[in-house]
Amino acid sequence: MQFTVLIEFLVPGLATTLLILALLPCGAILHLPRPTSGDTITPLLLLAVSYPVGILVNFPVYRFFQRRFVTPRLEREILLKYKGSGIDLPNLIRQKLIPVQMEKAEAKIKEIKDFNAEELRDWFGLMRAAVFAKNIDRLNANHLYHEGLQRFARGMPLPTILAFAWIVKESGSLWVSLIALVVFIAFFSMAIWLLRYSVEAEDEQIVRFFIMLFQQLPASNTKSSQ
Repeated sequence: MQFTVLIEFLVPGLATTLLILALLPCGAILHLPRPTSGDTITPLLLLAVSYPVGILVNFPVYRFFQRRFVTPRLEREILLKYKGSGIDLPNLIRQKLIPVQMEKAEAKIKEIKDFNAEELRDWFGLMRAAVFAKNIDRLNANHLYHEGLQRFARGMPLPTILAFAWIVKESGSLWVSLIALVVFIAFFSMAIWLLRYSVEAEDEQIVRFFIMLFQQLPASNTKSSQ
């Protein structure tokens, strides 16, 4: 697991580092010392720089795009889809996980369509806590898989933009630039689609496991004691 996390940050970070060096006016990538046989300093230096760069490339996409736009929209769609099928997930969560005092404090319950991003994150966080507490191997494995997909998808857009800029800079040809633009749009769209697919698949899985475990979960302790 630790190795895959390393690769998921390292690959986008290395691509971003090399492309930034290539785009510098001085052509810095051409001035990198060429490693000779047995020389590991340059490759290790690139790897050491690329890992934190990969983390820095990932975080803004997660914080300002996935968390604000992608995840809330998908979570709202999932809640509405299940409610349309007769399964009111917020109501199930209130019955099983939320103490009765909190329910009374929030007597007026919002409609799902009115939930903001923070409230949606809280509802799904409660479901995640309930299902991950069961320590189900398949769920844990799928969670790690989708977390990896999301890290990889978040790391793709910036290197794709930089690669497009480098090709346009070096080619000087309109046709090559147009082909690069088509490839850029395709790869950028795939990155966004992959991110959306993975977030939706992971949240759907959380919901299905929560519903499956619903009958096994006792009512909240405070409610059952009254």
